Amino acid sequence: SSPPLDADARRPEMVFTAPDGKSPMPQRLFPDHCVQGSAGAELAAGLRPRDGHLLVRKGSEAGVDSYSAFFDNLRLRSTGLEDDLAARGINTVLVCGLALEGCVAATARHAAELGLDTFVVHDASRAGGGEEAARAALEELEKEHGVRAMSAAEAAERWAATAGVPAEAQLSGPRL
Repeated sequence: SSPPLDADARRPEMVFTAPDGKSPMPQRLFPDHCVQGSAGAELAAGLRPRDGHLLVRKGSEAGVDSYSAFFDNLRLRSTGLEDDLAARGINTVLVCGLALEGCVAATARHAAELGLDTFVVHDASRAGGGEEAARAALEELEKEHGVRAMSAAEAAERWAATAGVPAEAQLSGPRL
């Protein structure tokens, strides 16, 4: 069972004004995490980008939240990920990370909206609000967007079979 990121993780949703100066922009404030230039924004020790790997940088523009790996929160700017996946012929995505009810859910939602076959790897993700928040996010993603949850072992087994690679090898190497 994953504890919340910190005691303030269950902060209420607030409404700010969007960059256009008029539109309401609902936001849920999470504890500071993944701050650019900090250790929390570094890739995990076992993840090393290789030539040809996609590395999406998001949330780098002040004043514009970007939970999704595809678009900013208002869907005004694209990260280019959709085009990169299409150019590679990729139509299935596995989403995992921090925070499941925030960035992971936003990325999975956008992937499904773009017509990609989308899965959340639940045991490779962590919800800022704890297990209850994780359950609620996964249920909403499945019910509203057709996103399916699976474990890392299930993902490795499923895609290892199609690639002819043993499941153990799929889990041991660097992945992005």
